[in-house]
Amino acid sequence: MSSLTYLNFLTRLRNWVINMGNTGLSVLRILTMTRRQTGIAALQKANTNTQCIILGNGPTLRQTLQTHLDVLSNTTTFAVNGFALSPYFQQIRPKYYVLVAPEFYLPNVTPLHQQSRKNIFEQINQQTTWQMTVVINALGKNSEVIKQAFASNKNIKLAFINLTPIEGFDWFKFYCYKHNLGSVRPYNVLLPSILLALNLGFKNIKITGADHSWHEEVRIDPKTNEMTVNHEHFYDPGQSRENMYQLSGQKYYIHDFWRKIYLAFAGYHQLKQYANYQNATITNCSERSYIDAFERGTL
Repeated sequence: MSSLTYLNFLTRLRNWVINMGNTGLSVLRILTMTRRQTGIAALQKANTNTQCIILGNGPTLRQTLQTHLDVLSNTTTFAVNGFALSPYFQQIRPKYYVLVAPEFYLPNVTPLHQQSRKNIFEQINQQTTWQMTVVINALGKNSEVIKQAFASNKNIKLAFINLTPIEGFDWFKFYCYKHNLGSVRPYNVLLPSILLALNLGFKNIKITGADHSWHEEVRIDPKTNEMTVNHEHFYDPGQSRENMYQLSGQKYYIHDFWRKIYLAFAGYHQLKQYANYQNATITNCSERSYIDAFERGTL
């Protein structure tokens, strides 16, 4: 056996051991984190001949909205996080609204998170005059915050998806994704939104407003030695440079930031593999984007 063949064997063996370990760990996560009866029946399968557009909230979505408002208004769309804070919410009338971050359902979060979700919930409640499904993390199914959030608006249906991190062999991951047992690590709301679109049966998925350029905006303050990031969204009047906080209120450090970025970008490549498995196409139509997993295109 040549040295190269031996190294290839060791590499395959190492990968198999890692996948076996990750598969076992994911099974344990499913047993402890995945929820049954998640209301997924509120989501209807899409016509496979139709397309959908997922709206990220990056700054370049401004240009997309100005240029392609007619397309966005006549296509099935997914909105995320703070999109309802924009006047475009009523014009586009998204069919799905994805709010899966823990700060949307946990009762005890920082005052900043409380105020942010209050603003978003109020806008969704006040403006939604069409049938729309709000998609929540399944861990929040019994949350009093969620039970009260949209009870007054009969146009809003709730559905819950499991975001239990699934890793391991591809066949195992794809089975779990398809049957709502878990997800790629949801370090960005766009990741579960794409997974949701794939599981709804859409074969032509386009994403826009996915700048993902946070690494250009990270700074270490020379006086306080603290990390700040420009959190600007398309609906913000300008830059919004702030610290990043965990749900506990603890600030993010630079290594926390880069780990989160790494896992988010790696997740897109996993979704690319799952899309191929589902015979679906994901196209990145953002005006500017660092996501390299999907082919680029236009609306």
